[in-house]
Amino acid sequence: DTSVTLNINGSDPSPSSGGMVMRFSNDNSSWSGGEGYGSSKGWAINGGDGGRTVYMQLKDNAGNILAVSDGITIDQTAPNPPSPSITGTPVNTWSSSPSPNFDWLNPGDNLSGVNYYQCRIDGGIWNTVSRPFGLTLSEGTPLVELRSIDNAGNPSSPAGWTFKIDTSPPNPPSPSINPTHTPVNSWSNHSSPYFE
Repeated sequence: DTSVTLNINGSDPSPSSGGMVMRFSNDNSSWSGGEGYGSSKGWAINGGDGGRTVYMQLKDNAGNILAVSDGITIDQTAPNPPSPSITGTPVNTWSSSPSPNFDWLNPGDNLSGVNYYQCRIDGGIWNTVSRPFGLTLSEGTPLVELRSIDNAGNPSSPAGWTFKIDTSPPNPPSPSINPTHTPVNSWSNHSSPYFE
């Protein structure tokens, strides 16, 4: 069963006999016990994912009954994660370009549909993103993850990519030079210095 909250907006028009009682059903046959009117009701929906109908009856002290129903779609299944094309920075290869760009098609969700997308870096906080989008990554081997969130709030499993970013030039060599062969900053008849 799936627990939901039903929001209720009802009234007994004038002249009112008052004392409204409400009851509920998942099949319009088996009913819950009557209870005093309230603006919300916790209710259990039978079965798994898919479309369902909830039925309600309101009865006043004069015996007048209002019967209403409403549909609800149960979605407890995660959507598919994004599968982006990535440009600007290669994946899992050392690069001096720290700015990958991501774009993808809607990955799909069989029930409520994909609502939005989120991204995080190195296991940090999930942030909402819109496609296409770009990042500027720090040096090192950051892990970028994307996930989809459907209209029922279910997150997909994350899809992730590791980048290898190095924007710092290497240190110059600091060789030792054999001064007996070719001296430094002095005139010499040796044209082939030795570097070690």
